[in-house]
Amino acid sequence: MDGRVVEAVQDGRCLIIGSLIIAPLVRKGFLELCEQRVLKNLELTNKEFELLFTLAKRAGENVLVSELIGSPVPWQQRKHRLVNARVRVVIAHVHKIRRKLDLASRGSRVYIQSCRGGYRVEAPPD
Repeated sequence: MDGRVVEAVQDGRCLIIGSLIIAPLVRKGFLELCEQRVLKNLELTNKEFELLFTLAKRAGENVLVSELIGSPVPWQQRKHRLVNARVRVVIAHVHKIRRKLDLASRGSRVYIQSCRGGYRVEAPPD
């Protein structure tokens, strides 16, 4: 494991939500595997990292898809192809992140929940 990640966790420069650790300095996401006490690299792409980091910064809050794509999605424009394509890209990346969370921990203790118009990152209470 990268020594910078361990140092960043110790210094409090990482976002920690349940077993999820996001290290913005090295642009990586990790899951702490309790039974083994090791960190598993999620191997996120740049876009996946950006989405997960944005959601994690606002853990427990609903984050609208329009905030994730960086432009408003007014109701009248939802039929517009470009907006729909951007929304579908976000949906696809969130699906990939969910899969990586599940595969890394064999049933993650961190969830990306769908909510009205967006997503929310939560960790169940211990």
